[in-house]
Amino acid sequence: MEPAVRFLKVNSDQEQHLSQRLGIRGIPTMIVFRSGNEIARQAGAMGSGQIVSWLNAQLR
Repeated sequence: MEPAVRFLKVNSDQEQHLSQRLGIRGIPTMIVFRSGNEIARQAGAMGSGQIVSWLNAQLR
């Protein structure tokens, strides 16, 4: 999905301060940012097709 989307993975055990700052309570959690602002959040496991569909809906 590059260049429209960039995926980053954060180890919430090692980066607890970041998890707290972002309000992550469940794992996995996906957060979409645009221009540094959160625009969408989804907690829970999703398959690759579900991720693509969810992201496309958020990027419209």
